[in-house]
Amino acid sequence: MTESTQPPGPQLPARGVVKNTLVLIGISILCGVLANTFGPKQIPWQQAWSNQVSSQAEELGIRSATVEDAKRILDEGVHFIFDARPPVDFESGHIPGAMLLYSEDFNTYFMDYAMMLTPEQPVMVYCSGYACDESLLVSEMLFEQGFTNLVLFAGGMAEWNAAGYETERGL
Repeated sequence: MTESTQPPGPQLPARGVVKNTLVLIGISILCGVLANTFGPKQIPWQQAWSNQVSSQAEELGIRSATVEDAKRILDEGVHFIFDARPPVDFESGHIPGAMLLYSEDFNTYFMDYAMMLTPEQPVMVYCSGYACDESLLVSEMLFEQGFTNLVLFAGGMAEWNAAGYETERGL
C-alpha cells in the first residue's frame, strides 16, 4: 500500500450545503416580499428615483427648485447655497458661491456656518443630481436645526451643468 504525498485539493461543498443555502436564500426573499407587502411602511416596487427626493422633501414642507429656479436664486444673492456632495466633488466644480456642507460631516461643517445663519435665512441645498439624496439628508438636518426657509434643488450639478451655467472650482 502506497501513500500519496500530494496534499488533497480544494473540496467542493457537499450537495446538502448548496441546497440548504439556496433554501435559506429563497426563504429570505419570501420574508422580504411579505414584510414589504404587509408591513406598515412599504417600499415601492417601482418608482422613478428622480421624483423620490423631491417627494420626500415636499412631505417635510421643503420646496423644490428647478434649474431655472436655482439660477434665479443664485442671481438674487439672498439664499445661502449649500453643496451636500463630498469635498472632492465640491472641489472639482460647484455652483458659484456655494458652500460645502457634506452630510457625513454635517456637524463639523455646520459649526463653520452657524454664526452666519438664522432659522429664517433662505437656504438652497443641492448635490449631484436626482440619483443623489445627500441634499435631502442635509435639508432634513437643517430642518431639524429649526430652519424653515429651505429649498431643495434635486437636479443638482447634473442639471446645472446640462443647462450650461457657470461653475467654480476649489474650496
